[in-house]
Amino acid sequence: MRSYYKHRKERQVYAREYARKHQVRRTETSRVRRHRIRNEIIQLFGGKCVKCGFSDYRALQIDHVKGGGRKELRKYAHRETYSLALLKKIKAGSKEYQLLCANCNWIKRYENHE
Repeated sequence: MRSYYKHRKERQVYAREYARKHQVRRTETSRVRRHRIRNEIIQLFGGKCVKCGFSDYRALQIDHVKGGGRKELRKYAHRETYSLALLKKIKAGSKEYQLLCANCNWIKRYENHE
Protein backbone atom coordinates (compact mmCIF):
# COMPACT_ATOMS: atom_id res chain seq x y z
CA MET A 1 0.00 0.00 0.00
CA ARG A 2 2.90 2.35 0.67
CA SER A 3 4.23 1.95 -2.84
CA TYR A 4 0.78 2.89 -4.15
CA TYR A 5 1.03 6.29 -2.47
CA LYS A 6 4.76 6.56 -3.05
CA HIS A 7 4.38 6.37 -6.83
CA ARG A 8 1.15 8.33 -7.10
CA LYS A 9 2.66 11.28 -8.99
CA GLU A 10 4.40 8.96 -11.45
CA ARG A 11 1.12 7.15 -12.15
CA GLN A 12 -0.67 10.46 -12.73
CA VAL A 13 1.99 11.64 -15.18
CA TYR A 14 1.87 8.29 -17.00
CA ALA A 15 -1.96 8.39 -17.21
CA ARG A 16 -1.95 11.92 -18.63
CA GLU A 17 0.72 11.02 -21.18
CA TYR A 18 -1.09 7.83 -22.20
CA ALA A 19 -4.37 9.73 -22.63
CA ARG A 20 -2.63 12.37 -24.76
CA LYS A 21 -0.97 9.76 -26.99
CA HIS A 22 -4.11 7.70 -27.49
CA GLN A 23 -6.73 10.46 -27.58
CA VAL A 24 -7.55 10.07 -31.28
CA ARG A 25 -8.08 6.32 -30.98
CA ARG A 26 -10.17 6.66 -27.81
CA THR A 27 -12.27 9.41 -29.38
CA GLU A 28 -12.89 7.34 -32.50
CA THR A 29 -13.77 4.25 -30.46
CA SER A 30 -16.24 6.24 -28.37
CA ARG A 31 -17.81 7.78 -31.46
CA VAL A 32 -18.31 4.39 -33.10
CA ARG A 33 -19.80 2.96 -29.89
CA ARG A 34 -22.21 5.90 -29.49
CA HIS A 35 -23.40 5.53 -33.10
CA ARG A 36 -23.92 1.80 -32.62
CA ILE A 37 -26.02 2.38 -29.49
CA ARG A 38 -28.01 5.16 -31.17
CA ASN A 39 -28.72 3.04 -34.24
CA GLU A 40 -29.84 0.15 -32.05
CA ILE A 41 -32.26 2.43 -30.19
CA ILE A 42 -33.62 3.80 -33.48
CA GLN A 43 -34.18 0.25 -34.74
CA LEU A 44 -36.02 -0.67 -31.52
CA PHE A 45 -38.43 2.21 -32.18
CA GLY A 46 -39.03 1.16 -35.79
CA GLY A 47 -36.75 3.69 -37.46
CA LYS A 48 -39.28 6.46 -38.11
CA CYS A 49 -40.84 9.48 -36.42
CA VAL A 50 -43.93 8.65 -34.37
CA LYS A 51 -45.80 11.76 -35.54
CA CYS A 52 -44.93 12.27 -39.21
CA GLY A 53 -43.20 9.04 -40.27
CA PHE A 54 -39.92 10.71 -41.33
CA SER A 55 -37.24 8.00 -41.51
CA ASP A 56 -33.85 9.65 -42.20
CA TYR A 57 -31.81 8.50 -39.19
CA ARG A 58 -29.69 11.69 -39.24
CA ALA A 59 -32.69 13.78 -38.14
CA LEU A 60 -34.26 11.30 -35.70
CA GLN A 61 -34.08 12.10 -31.99
CA ILE A 62 -34.98 10.18 -28.86
CA ASP A 63 -37.62 12.16 -27.01
CA HIS A 64 -38.86 11.92 -23.44
CA VAL A 65 -42.63 11.65 -23.67
CA LYS A 66 -43.19 13.75 -20.53
CA GLY A 67 -40.11 15.96 -20.88
CA GLY A 68 -37.22 16.11 -18.42
CA GLY A 69 -34.50 14.75 -20.67
CA ARG A 70 -31.90 17.30 -19.66
CA LYS A 71 -32.54 16.58 -15.98
CA GLU A 72 -32.15 12.85 -16.58
CA LEU A 73 -28.95 13.34 -18.56
CA ARG A 74 -27.33 15.22 -15.65
CA LYS A 75 -27.62 12.08 -13.48
CA TYR A 76 -24.98 10.36 -15.61
CA ALA A 77 -21.28 11.16 -15.80
CA HIS A 78 -20.96 10.61 -19.55
CA ARG A 79 -23.29 10.64 -22.52
CA GLU A 80 -22.23 7.12 -23.42
CA THR A 81 -23.23 5.83 -19.99
CA TYR A 82 -26.55 7.60 -20.39
CA SER A 83 -27.08 6.05 -23.83
CA LEU A 84 -26.40 2.58 -22.48
CA ALA A 85 -28.86 3.13 -19.61
CA LEU A 86 -31.43 4.42 -22.10
CA LEU A 87 -30.95 1.37 -24.32
CA LYS A 88 -31.39 -0.92 -21.33
CA LYS A 89 -34.63 0.84 -20.31
CA ILE A 90 -36.03 0.71 -23.83
CA LYS A 91 -35.20 -2.99 -24.18
CA ALA A 92 -37.02 -3.56 -20.89
CA GLY A 93 -40.15 -2.05 -22.44
CA SER A 94 -40.15 1.47 -21.01
CA LYS A 95 -42.82 3.74 -22.49
CA GLU A 96 -41.08 6.95 -21.30
CA TYR A 97 -39.39 7.52 -24.67
CA GLN A 98 -40.38 7.92 -28.30
CA LEU A 99 -38.67 8.60 -31.59
CA LEU A 100 -39.33 11.98 -33.21
CA CYS A 101 -37.75 13.80 -36.12
CA ALA A 102 -36.00 17.06 -35.27
CA ASN A 103 -38.92 19.19 -36.52
CA CYS A 104 -41.59 17.32 -34.55
CA ASN A 105 -39.40 17.32 -31.45
CA TRP A 106 -38.89 21.10 -31.58
CA ILE A 107 -42.57 21.70 -32.24
CA LYS A 108 -43.42 19.55 -29.20
CA ARG A 109 -40.90 21.46 -27.07
CA TYR A 110 -42.38 24.78 -28.18
CA GLU A 111 -45.99 23.73 -27.59
CA ASN A 112 -45.26 22.19 -24.17
CA HIS A 113 -42.91 25.01 -23.07
CA GLU A 114 -40.13 22.52 -22.35
